[in-house]
Amino acid sequence: MDRKKSGLILKIVLLGLLLALLAYLFHPDGGHVSLTINGEPVTDPLARIAAVPAFLAILLLTGLLAGLVILGMGTFLLIGFVLLGAAGIALAVPTFWPVLLIVILAVSLTSLGGREK
Repeated sequence: MDRKKSGLILKIVLLGLLLALLAYLFHPDGGHVSLTINGEPVTDPLARIAAVPAFLAILLLTGLLAGLVILGMGTFLLIGFVLLGAAGIALAVPTFWPVLLIVILAVSLTSLGGREK
């Protein structure tokens, strides 16, 4: 990535942080988190707990879209598939660790071979 593009990404991130900070500081309900349904504040603690997974899902989706914008589609898919493969290996390790160990040893031994000129 050339210097001009990285400066642009930094400016976009800083501008977003500045806007978020200003919106937080100057909003009338700043520093106060409340859940409202049909304009009425919700005081039931179970409803507040139920809102947490939805909030986390929205944060995850926003983070994925921001990563897609910054990295581009190809890099985003590559990182996604690498993480998916790592998750698959992590799930298989408790039951198939001897097979995984043999595969890792075979790959490491074949990669140690001499270099052809």
